[in-house]
Amino acid sequence: IALNDQFVKLVSWYDNEY
Repeated sequence: IALNDQFVKLVSWYDNEY
C-alpha cells in the first residue's frame, strides 16, 4: 500500500517517542 510508507514514518517517530 502506498499509504504504508506514511504509516511507517509515523510509527517510526511514534515508537521513538515512547
